Amino acid sequence: MRQQLQSLSHQQAMLLLTLITLGGEDDLSLLAHLPPEMSQPVDAVGRVLCQTPRKQILPQLVKEIKHLITESQRSPLDQIDPEWLAEFLLSESPRVISATLQQFPRSIAERIITALPIHLQRVVPATEGTIHPDLIKRIRLNLSEKIPVYTQAPTHALTIESLALLNSQEIMLLLREFGLRELAIAFRGVGRGPLTELCRRLGAEEAERLLAVIRNLPPSEPEETKAAQRTIRAISLEHRSKSEIIEEAGLSKLHQAIQDLDKDCQHVIAFNLPRRIGKRIQGQQNIQMSPQDLYQLKLQVLHILQHLSAEGQLSPHWAELPIELAEPPPPPEPEAMIGESMSASEMAEIHADTSN
Repeated sequence: MRQQLQSLSHQQAMLLLTLITLGGEDDLSLLAHLPPEMSQPVDAVGRVLCQTPRKQILPQLVKEIKHLITESQRSPLDQIDPEWLAEFLLSESPRVISATLQQFPRSIAERIITALPIHLQRVVPATEGTIHPDLIKRIRLNLSEKIPVYTQAPTHALTIESLALLNSQEIMLLLREFGLRELAIAFRGVGRGPLTELCRRLGAEEAERLLAVIRNLPPSEPEETKAAQRTIRAISLEHRSKSEIIEEAGLSKLHQAIQDLDKDCQHVIAFNLPRRIGKRIQGQQNIQMSPQDLYQLKLQVLHILQHLSAEGQLSPHWAELPIELAEPPPPPEPEAMIGESMSASEMAEIHADTSN
């Protein structure tokens, strides 16, 4: 059920679940009083859910309503990676750290304490006893103020700054899809052998997604293919796992795409990611790119975001917005291409490196 609801906004999902819970399929007719752009997606998902008898799915309906309510009440502190919280606490006293840990579920508190330096872990008290509510509020407020916030001007278009509005899971989906695209470009034309070996090492789920990306990939320019192959080769030579190669390739392209954004916007994107990845965005050096190449890269990011939205993996809101990017200046006169793409044997060497 949750997979079907992912194609709806939070408001649409809550409306649909409430209608089905209270009245079942008959109450879906009430959607006709809403604007078509609001009612049609809700009605389509509602018809699918109502194929199962209401009594049979009622417990799951209630469970999903509770899940939506919980999600809506989560504060920024509940959504940020616990390792970022550990970084925020480095300058605090052991007693304040202990009091802070008690404000989180045990699983989160354990991740925070694990991310702290060993010398702090040893001196943080196991418990602080009863904590005054005013102190709890002050602790949470202090932590919240350390989380960067980016307020985008009201717009009815999808811009590269919109990435700052995605949550951690959504940005990771975008990274993964971009990384798979880089692999697809690099391996599409090198022969069946290297591609088959790559798919075997990726595992069934990632291999299936990679092949789907390859099937839907538009033709690539030779220089784009060469650039993707250089990126994958550089990452592979560091002996990373295949999942890390996908993640790292996507991270490299994302960093390039946002390198000229406002620093506040970049910080929000970094803090919306797991700390181990966000730190890499903050620490990477900018790469010199022509205005035309940077424009095309940003366009690719936004097209992938809209594709994931249309598939239901991200909010449908993004697929409905027009893309808005400032046009770059006219490109310089084209120059002759120098060099060839990697051969199948060269790409096969990449996998020999990573398998060691």
